[in-house]
Amino acid sequence: GAASVVLAVAGSGLVLLATRIAPVPPAWAPALLRTWAYDTRLLVSRPALALRSLQAALLGEPRVAWLTVEATARIEGAGAELVGTLHASGEGTRPGVLLLHGSTRQGRRLGLYRLLARELSARGYAVLAIDQRGYGRSQDPPGVDRPEHFDFVGDARRALDFLAGLPGVDPRRLFLVGHSFGADVGIATATVDSRVAKLVAIGPGRRFLARGGRVDAPELEYFARREMRFMDLPAPIPPDVFLAYRATLPIENHVLHFAGDEHPPLLLIDGERESDADRRFLRQLADSMAGDVTLWTQPEADHYVNSVNLGPLVVYDAPRLEELVARIDAHLRGSAGPLGALADPDRPAARASTRARSLPMETP
Repeated sequence: GAASVVLAVAGSGLVLLATRIAPVPPAWAPALLRTWAYDTRLLVSRPALALRSLQAALLGEPRVAWLTVEATARIEGAGAELVGTLHASGEGTRPGVLLLHGSTRQGRRLGLYRLLARELSARGYAVLAIDQRGYGRSQDPPGVDRPEHFDFVGDARRALDFLAGLPGVDPRRLFLVGHSFGADVGIATATVDSRVAKLVAIGPGRRFLARGGRVDAPELEYFARREMRFMDLPAPIPPDVFLAYRATLPIENHVLHFAGDEHPPLLLIDGERESDADRRFLRQLADSMAGDVTLWTQPEADHYVNSVNLGPLVVYDAPRLEELVARIDAHLRGSAGPLGALADPDRPAARASTRARSLPMETP
């Protein structure tokens, strides 16, 4: 409809504006000009991505949810206290899922993660969604001058400790589901923690080493600045510190680990609406892996699975969410036994419609 056309034009216009007024500045540009360019790019590009996700949701079968997120878990430990939410329903022993968010100021409160936690919990999992250090309600790193202050893998392992110790959680069935940056942390965690029985990486960071993970990478300063802004840190992260911790996480660093047979079953997911370059890159990595590795490209889905926050509301594409959760559930279940009804993840997706419609409202 007309609203979708307006959203498409607005989103594309913001992206174009970001590339025109805040391109990657040359190295010879003054530091003040470079940081201005990075901040402007962030200011413009995030709303543009949200508009595109909203457009994708409206073109599908949109639903609106009001989902509150309470801090029900506090995980103490070295470095920073982590805050999270435990989603569990019913009785009996159940598998545990650690859900790791991507690079967003909202942390676990972003709509996609609230929806995933709700739906996976309804299918019989105890889902622990945490704010990674520096994000959301969790404590900031104790400083920015040392790589060990950004020990995201250590935090994920502490969260697994917490999850495994909860009553009713089967410590032999601990699963890790990460999205974007959270998928990077999840992959790196699974290489050093054998408790991760299965792993799901949704939209992991792609081409990061080439873009911002080397001393000579063209977007190194931008990615370090973005991390500082998303974590609301009081001081910039020095490039050498950023490289020392962040460049160890991306999936391309762990291909050799997943090229053997001694790794947990891995489900890689990207979206059909993501860039061709990103999808080709993930396909090449998946082709170089061995053992139980599956790559699934979700039809008609963007990086956020066609979901967007509008204040406390979450607007999302119901069929895309349903098929994503069904695919994750099928991967995690394997031979672990039934955990509830499973929709067929291979059924044809409903074709997007462009006609206007009312948005059904869900209550918590």
